[in-house]
Amino acid sequence: MTKQLQFDLTRLAPPVDETDLAQLLTILNSAPDWLKAKTLTQMTSFDDRKLRAIASASRGQIISGQRGYRLTRHATIEEIDRCYSALISQSNAMTERALQIQRVYHGHQGVRS
Repeated sequence: MTKQLQFDLTRLAPPVDETDLAQLLTILNSAPDWLKAKTLTQMTSFDDRKLRAIASASRGQIISGQRGYRLTRHATIEEIDRCYSALISQSNAMTERALQIQRVYHGHQGVRS
């Protein structure tokens, strides 16, 4: 018998307040380059999920990518373009998945297993 992994898909992103954002903005402002998530988690009480939530709530002030986190105003045009392209690609992939799920749902309306 195989055991299935259980994931809690109902978990919401952690809450972010202005203090969290100010703390990360201050750290990134003093950094000469990108900071990895691991470095930031060691410097703060934030875990990876919280860092992503803060970047998301930063109103465009923080970009992220393979290299870590950086203030948008300190990034090069190429770095900003790379982040923008990655976010648009993720958005398109999520939209396509949502449409596929909706098609399956509408194709099975009235059929319950």
